[in-house]
Amino acid sequence: MKRFDVRTLPASFLLSAALAVSSVFCLATAFDVPVRAPLLAGLCCACALAWAVCLSFRRSWPFVCLLLAGAAALLWRFRPEAFGGLFLTIGRVSACYHLAFGTPQPALPSHSGHDAAVFLAFVSLLPSGMTAWTVSKRLSAWPALTVCAVGPVLCFNILETVPDAWALLLFSAGALLLLLTQPLRRESVRGGGRATLCLALPAALTALALFLPVSLGAVTRPVWADGAGQQLEQAVSSLQLPGLPSDDGPARPASALSSRLAPAEPVDLTRIGPNAPGDRTALSVFSTESGPLYLRGASLGVYTGQAWTPLDSGLYDTLRAEQLAPLLSSTFVPGAADPVPQLAPLPQAAAAEQEITVRMRGTPDLLYCPYYPAALPEAAQPVDDVCYRPAGKSYTIAYAPAPAAAGTDAAYDRFVFEQYLSVPASVKPELAQLARSAGLSTISDVAAYVRACGVYDLDTPRTPEGEDFALWFLQESRTGYCVHFATAAVLLLREIGVPARYVSGYLVQTQARQWVDVTDRQAHAWAEYYTPGVGWAPLDATPAAQAAAGPDGTSVPATASDAVANTAPEPGGTAEPDDAPQKTGVFRLPRQLAIPAALVALLLAAALTQRAAVLLRRRRFRRGEPNRRALALWTHIVRLSRQTGTPPPEEAELLALRARFGPRQLTGEELNTLLRCAAALERQLRRGPAGRRLLCRWRYALF
Repeated sequence: MKRFDVRTLPASFLLSAALAVSSVFCLATAFDVPVRAPLLAGLCCACALAWAVCLSFRRSWPFVCLLLAGAAALLWRFRPEAFGGLFLTIGRVSACYHLAFGTPQPALPSHSGHDAAVFLAFVSLLPSGMTAWTVSKRLSAWPALTVCAVGPVLCFNILETVPDAWALLLFSAGALLLLLTQPLRRESVRGGGRATLCLALPAALTALALFLPVSLGAVTRPVWADGAGQQLEQAVSSLQLPGLPSDDGPARPASALSSRLAPAEPVDLTRIGPNAPGDRTALSVFSTESGPLYLRGASLGVYTGQAWTPLDSGLYDTLRAEQLAPLLSSTFVPGAADPVPQLAPLPQAAAAEQEITVRMRGTPDLLYCPYYPAALPEAAQPVDDVCYRPAGKSYTIAYAPAPAAAGTDAAYDRFVFEQYLSVPASVKPELAQLARSAGLSTISDVAAYVRACGVYDLDTPRTPEGEDFALWFLQESRTGYCVHFATAAVLLLREIGVPARYVSGYLVQTQARQWVDVTDRQAHAWAEYYTPGVGWAPLDATPAAQAAAGPDGTSVPATASDAVANTAPEPGGTAEPDDAPQKTGVFRLPRQLAIPAALVALLLAAALTQRAAVLLRRRRFRRGEPNRRALALWTHIVRLSRQTGTPPPEEAELLALRARFGPRQLTGEELNTLLRCAAALERQLRRGPAGRRLLCRWRYALF
């Protein structure tokens, strides 16, 4: 017997690397854990190769101990990076669960800008080791798949965060390949390894075929998962752990500044890239009138070139609460100190005061309110002039198309002009040159220029590392969705001297006296600009709704299809959306055929694998030396006897002993005796219960 079995090495490495890489990247991409992808992928492959080599030895436990000792030494050597990545990963995952269910967030050390690749590389030791052990020792695939599926399951079954498509595709291909080749591995080490390499490409194509019919954004959780999420939410709502922050507490009056509340989550522009629409219901709206409605969530005022972040709360210390509270949803009044009289406010369906009721799903993090509010819920807690935090899951807001001016005073006017005109010094010269060359001098100029400067495209790639997000969009890519257009509009408004900020929320098509579900597809981003003495006014520069724009240049969709925002908000932060129809010209299988096509593909792959295992075994029965063929037949007879529950025939056992220890080769008649014994046992299995027949045929490929 060989001490080192090189036949299992390629298959073991291929499967363990595929499942380990896909598992950790599902976790990283779904929960927005910052990692250097090439480094993490290389470390995962190195772990998979080490496991494959160690477990290819016949007596592998000394090498496994040596590998674990080396991993422990590396963990000690890189413990600052590993523990920093651990805290960062826990923080990102807990933030997603906090936003979804209101779970307490642990107080962890701050590791902003840290890279979690080292920690996730150590995590990959478990799935790669389990997979390599399964392949090398010819064990059942289910324990390894259970371990590897932790990351993808966390993403889909409780939360609705979506990993990158390539990670899910790689995981599906690896899992499919591991399951399909299990009968072949149990039959023959050489055959299993050869089948793994030969079926790698077909398994990848099969996994791709399963993903093509339905876009990732259309993936919905099963009913049992929604129930699990609701139960978790109810359990957490009554849970209070010592030493952890709790959302419960005395309600603060709306007129008081909530300086202790955290401002809006930043938007990481480096992650803004190809966008898959989502169907998760975020809230429901009941309105007294039909029409398009902007629901404002939060604003961000600091642009760094790679992110939008809120202003430092300490900057508001010089302002009084009554100066800030009315300004969160303040509106623009035509004719009142209007720097651009021809730019009217967002149109509403009727002139009379209207009312909406909002029901949030999960634990609400923001209060989403329409423009022109007449009054806000008493328990709504303002966070500076950025957003409101709601005190409950359901609230009612009255609003009007054109209420009185916000009544800002000189102190707040000075504050706005000090804080909302800043542009990074690294991009200011180029923005100034761009504004001059385009002849931008008014708000209308900026709105028209931004709408015309780029093409709306959901498949816009991420901004290259080191490039400024807005400049790359305006000068190089010229493709994007609402995040790109809103960012460009804010910066160009600031460049011509108009205070502006980035706002996110939802663009909803309401139906009079009907409940309307608002999904992630309707998440949206736009700009707000400031008029002294009046307040903040919305400006939507995204061209997706331009077809319904009125003569004043305001872009509001007139139909529900125009209002749909094709985007999924980033986990743990402000919505990072998309709001235009899907691109045409791409063939997609009708959704009704998706599940049948997937089942047909799986059944076909299983049938081909079962047939290959049977043909490979029969080939060994008829080729090679007689004694080797006899031992292969004896192995098959033992497996058949185990399934029938009867002892192997004595004559077959005697012939197997002669083949193993006898001085001569068995004759053809003796081999035929073994073949008859195997055939008799197969006939006995075929006459057995249906469940046993299915198990022996498709699980063990015995006939």
